[in-house]
Amino acid sequence: MLGPDVALVAVNQCPSQNGLVNDVSGIGAALRASGSDAWYLVDACQSFGQLPVSASASGADFLAATGRKFIRGPRGTGFLVASDRALTELEPFPLDLHSATWQPAGFDLAPGATRFESWEKSYAAMLGLGAAIDYALDCGLESIAARIQYLAAYARASLAAIPGVTVLDRGSHPGGIVTMTHSAIAAPDLAARIKAGGVNVSLSTPDYSRIDFDAHGIAGLVRVSPHAYNTTEEIDRLAAIVESLT
Repeated sequence: MLGPDVALVAVNQCPSQNGLVNDVSGIGAALRASGSDAWYLVDACQSFGQLPVSASASGADFLAATGRKFIRGPRGTGFLVASDRALTELEPFPLDLHSATWQPAGFDLAPGATRFESWEKSYAAMLGLGAAIDYALDCGLESIAARIQYLAAYARASLAAIPGVTVLDRGSHPGGIVTMTHSAIAAPDLAARIKAGGVNVSLSTPDYSRIDFDAHGIAGLVRVSPHAYNTTEEIDRLAAIVESLT
């Protein structure tokens, strides 16, 4: 499967539709042990802010994350970590006057990962992302992760005990995203009725993850994403709402 024609291995550390946490460090180690020259990209959008994230530990050539999810920064922000190999072997496209200096005979790339940035950006949003990261660091990343894991496990147990509810999460150590369906209520209606009860949940449809949804015969699901500031009482309220719908 991993032949010379494979140019890129891209892995989602935490898919948004099934609670799975992929072993990105193990995948990176296996990729390098295979002798493959494929680039390794880790998508940490759903894990950044809820789990420890390390570009170096994963062995990724690129690790990308958004600022608007578990780290609770502004929409439109994010970051990219590029490996030494990427900085040595890749030239970004396109270039502008932030990522490179225009010389008479060509371009001099900016040092470091700056070469992958563009000139236009929202400084206000960047400051917001910095504030969100500072807040998370002040709270303690390990404490946040432990709290999210506890609440997610509590939610899974509470929801799985309700007749008609199926918790779809996979893996031996699921993350902070809890997903479910109901045998008698379609996912769009289920999400709407939970929200009407005052609890915020998300609806995921097949266009969010076409291959995975089709492979498992899922027409839609409801996603619950507890954060460190949530309480077990709030999850009890969610479970009570869902149980009242049966």
